[in-house]
Amino acid sequence: MKNAMPQKSSTPQHPSVLVLEDDQTTSDLICVVLKKHGIQTVPCFSAKDADSVLRKNEHISAMLVDLSLPDGDGIDVLRTSGQLNPELPCFVLTAKNSVDSAVLAMKAGAQDYFTKPFETEKMVTSLQTAMAVFANRTITRNHDHLPLQGSHHWKSRIMRQALESAKQAAKTQSPVLISGGQYTSKKAFAQLIHKGGKRKNKPLLTINPAVMPAAQVEMELFGMALSQTPSKPGYGIAKLEKFRDATIYIENIELLSPQAQARLHEWLMANEDDVAACRLITASTLELSKTIKEGRFRRDLWYALSVYRVEVPLLAERPEDIPQLCEDAITRICISKKLRRPTLTRKTLETLMDYSWPGNLSEFYSVLEHAVTHTTDRLICPADLPPLRSPSGQLHSYRSIEGIPLGTASIDDITKLSLVSALEACGGNRRRAAERLNVSLRTVYNMIRRYELTDV
Repeated sequence: MKNAMPQKSSTPQHPSVLVLEDDQTTSDLICVVLKKHGIQTVPCFSAKDADSVLRKNEHISAMLVDLSLPDGDGIDVLRTSGQLNPELPCFVLTAKNSVDSAVLAMKAGAQDYFTKPFETEKMVTSLQTAMAVFANRTITRNHDHLPLQGSHHWKSRIMRQALESAKQAAKTQSPVLISGGQYTSKKAFAQLIHKGGKRKNKPLLTINPAVMPAAQVEMELFGMALSQTPSKPGYGIAKLEKFRDATIYIENIELLSPQAQARLHEWLMANEDDVAACRLITASTLELSKTIKEGRFRRDLWYALSVYRVEVPLLAERPEDIPQLCEDAITRICISKKLRRPTLTRKTLETLMDYSWPGNLSEFYSVLEHAVTHTTDRLICPADLPPLRSPSGQLHSYRSIEGIPLGTASIDDITKLSLVSALEACGGNRRRAAERLNVSLRTVYNMIRRYELTDV
């Protein structure tokens, strides 16, 4: 039978581990194992019990927390512990190897996690090490360490605007067009819109013309390609008709063939007033307005698809978010590779924030994984980062135009020359170039795209 509160005798006046586990059998097993290795324990069976012990018992030197509790969430207990004693080492017990729950726990302050059935040797060793460090802790801290980012909200205004646009789009059944560079998490935005809408319990189906032949894309959407006749075999899925209550997400919409574009526009017009029709979310990596001018995309289809527009920013346009991204990426990498979590130095963070990230999030996660797996002292220093260069291996070069004599150039030519000069003077750092030109970072990126500075 579970105790309402730990017995007085179970609260020893020696360095002890608080074991927060609502299952009596599991709790008893953990306490017996730890006692055999000379570790005192204080068993608790609810969040309320643990809160009381943390506030009254000064001899708690570590904590084991089950994430699933009868009167609350283990994450909340971790946060409370962090407020009462930020130095207290905390470990998580979880019934399954859930990366998402472990990420949340480590963001809330957990040092490591153990999956049931747990490895007793690993648990004992981890606790003994953590308790020894806790017993010899000092007040002084290395100010080069980066403090944890506790906020779940993006700091950059541009990212908050994109999320707000997605939130508004989720409230409707109208088509949504998501635009942004490669590897900027456009698919995550599509999932966010789907989960925030009325069809969140229905399927979200994905079609990507970049990895399918044109005829197969038509078959996926409409059932057969125009080149087919009803007498020929090979009918496709016809998702637009067979999954009328679902949401279809079409990636790289700019790669849709002309005939598929025409058929999709025809379908949109025919189902414009049908609230039960399949909902469309599309995404484009290219600037569709430019593709339209080149005659490769239908203007009427663009209008029909972009009733709601969500523009996902490039990573370099939101450097304020990089600390939060680093925290999440490092935690996930450490969990997947079962590594102890290292710490970023401020100098390393500044390096990451100043880089232009031509590969966006794909490059970012690759750089972080390299850093996490190469550091040897649990401090990620600039030397642990791979060379931050363009995909061609060359340093960025902006000498694409010569000086223009005064009185002979257009405003566009002068603007382009100013941008090139600023980028050269700032070593390719776009944020500093924006400050030098006294314009926003987004303006610099728009100018780069406008003037087709492809080596940026």
